[in-house]
Amino acid sequence: NYNDIARECEEYLGPNGIDAVQVAPVTEHMINSTWFAKYQPVSFKLSSRSGTAEEFKCMVATCRAAGVEVLVDVVLNHLARPCDAVRHVGADAVTPCYGEGPRGLPPSFERQARQLRR
Repeated sequence: NYNDIARECEEYLGPNGIDAVQVAPVTEHMINSTWFAKYQPVSFKLSSRSGTAEEFKCMVATCRAAGVEVLVDVVLNHLARPCDAVRHVGADAVTPCYGEGPRGLPPSFERQARQLRR
C-alpha cells in the first residue's frame, strides 16, 4: 500500500541511491485478490486497495523528498464493465465491484483462471 511504499522510500530506496519506484495503476478497480485486479479499473477515481488519493499524494511527496521518483503504471482508455453496484449508486460509488468471471473479467481471463484452478 502507499504507506508502505512511502516508508520504503525513506528507509531503503532513497538511502541506497535507488532513483525511482513503480506502482500499479492508482484508479478505482474491481475488488479481487488477483494481481490483475488493479488493471481492471471501474472509474478514474484515485482510490484502490493500495490507498486513498490523500495517501497517494503523501507517498509521492515522501518519496520525492527521499530523492525517489514515482512512476505510475496507467491503464488508459479502458474500463472494466461496471458492476451493478456502480449502476445503482452512480458517481458516489467507492470501490464496489467484487468478483470475477463473465461479469468482471474479459472471457480470455476467465478461461485462463478456470484452467489454473484445475
